[in-house]
Amino acid sequence: MKPTLEDYEDTLRKNGLRERTISQYSKAVRRGLEQNDLLEPVERAPASSRAIAKAAVASYAKLAGLQDVLRRLDQLPRLRRVRRVGRTVSKEQWKRVLEVLRSGSFLPKERSLALEAFVQSGLRVGDFLQLDRGTILALAIQPSVPIRVKGGHEVSWCPMDNVRILLQALMVFRWGQIRDLFTTRPSSKIVAVENAVRRDLRQVCLAGGVPYANPHAFRHAMATALLEAKVDIRVVQAILGHASISTTALYQHPSTDLQKASVEKAMKGIFE
Repeated sequence: MKPTLEDYEDTLRKNGLRERTISQYSKAVRRGLEQNDLLEPVERAPASSRAIAKAAVASYAKLAGLQDVLRRLDQLPRLRRVRRVGRTVSKEQWKRVLEVLRSGSFLPKERSLALEAFVQSGLRVGDFLQLDRGTILALAIQPSVPIRVKGGHEVSWCPMDNVRILLQALMVFRWGQIRDLFTTRPSSKIVAVENAVRRDLRQVCLAGGVPYANPHAFRHAMATALLEAKVDIRVVQAILGHASISTTALYQHPSTDLQKASVEKAMKGIFE
């Protein structure tokens, strides 16, 4: 007997997958079940989302013991996915966003503090929102804490001192996980809470005269800043919680600011 979608989702949760990933997997499997062909959502998916559809169908097939589906998946041609670094923010834009947040003029105090900590944390927005009070309390007495991040694996998170101070300041407010600061409905899906963070960040960027930057842009900015400061790539991998160093290596490119500074330094005195 094939497992129901509810059973499948429960299994994914037990394996440590985030709600957003579970929603994507469930959507792909549901479509395959409705079409009576589990490979249909994989074959029709665009290249950008085919890997997710394939992983979803494979995980369901393993749970259901569908060996023929697994064999057919292995026979599908592999698409080579070109990995690129998403949009980032310059150091000047980063500073302007922090100035707006510190002014406290646009958002409730607790959300301003949470966002200020987030843009300096280096975490993915979903991982940051799931930090709980126990984790924050532990940071008051030890330099790093274990947290579960995207993919379900555990990393040791060691935030900067100013991030620790901001997180400790949040303890006077009532919340269980940081996500509770951005929603009045504890049952809200993580995707809805992430969208609330994006709306707040859009408002802050507008107030600071900064082109809208999605939450992940600040993670990219931290990675780029660390590598430009000659921090060892293995250390950067640990800070960002990347499972593979090849992901960290994507950030080994000169930013616009660094390119401009390098050109000006090299050409100083030549064209004056």
